[in-house]
Amino acid sequence: MAGSVVTVLGTVLLPAARPVGADPLSSARAQAAQVTATLRADAARLDVLAQQYEVAQGRLDQIQSEMAQTRATIAQDQVQVGVDQGALRQAALAAYMTDTSNSGLDAIFGPSGEQAAASDEYKSLASGN
Repeated sequence: MAGSVVTVLGTVLLPAARPVGADPLSSARAQAAQVTATLRADAARLDVLAQQYEVAQGRLDQIQSEMAQTRATIAQDQVQVGVDQGALRQAALAAYMTDTSNSGLDAIFGPSGEQAAASDEYKSLASGN
């Protein structure tokens, strides 16, 4: 009976004999191959994203440049509007003070040549004639 206890314990405690290093090595190689494939896929995605970023950055630079040019144009236009408003005020004041209808305002608002024809055409279209 004592011999049978040793045999049972020996079978339970000692694992089955396997070739040393064959299974863990192939498992490690498979894991390494999987990690390598994942790294390559990630690197390819990173390249695509880097290219997309460069394109987006270039577009951003272009838009910012256009915005700066537009802001400069707006600033110039605002200065010109101020100058024109001052001239209009002066002409209106001069017309009021001298009680004349023929003043510098006619030069600003008075139709001449092509402007008169365009103005007449606009008026007729606007009135439905």
